[in-house]
Amino acid sequence: MTVFDDWLSRKLSRPAWTIRQERTVEEKFSRICGPHMAFARIILTGEPGESFDFRSVVQWPAEPQRYDAAVVDGLLDELLATNLGPAIMKVRFVLREIGWHEVDSSPNAFYQAARIAVRKVIEGNIVYPWDRPRE
Repeated sequence: MTVFDDWLSRKLSRPAWTIRQERTVEEKFSRICGPHMAFARIILTGEPGESFDFRSVVQWPAEPQRYDAAVVDGLLDELLATNLGPAIMKVRFVLREIGWHEVDSSPNAFYQAARIAVRKVIEGNIVYPWDRPRE
C-alpha cells in the first residue's frame, strides 16, 4: 500500500455526513496569474444524497472530460482535505452553468472555482447526527 492509498483509505473511512437542504451557488474565480488572467464562473447545486455524486449539464467549449475532471477534483479536494473530522460526502452536485473566456479559462481556474463553491454549499448547511430524528 502506498502512502497515498493509506491517506485515501483514512479519508474515506471517516463518518460521512450530508447537508440539510439543496443550495445553489454562483462562484467566479478571476485572478492574475503571471502574464495573464485565470477566469472561471460556475453555478453549482448541492443537494442531500446517499453518497457523493456529480453530474454536469453544461456544454464545455473545449475538452469536456478535462474540465469536468477539474471541477470534480476541486469538489473532492475541498470535501476531503478540510479537516480531520467527519467528511461531508453524502452530497449530489450538479454543475448547472459555466462562464467561459476564450483566452483566460483553464482547468485550474475551474478547479479553484469549484473549491470555493463547495465551501459555500456546505457552510452552515451540514446535518449533524444529533440533528436527525430518532427512529
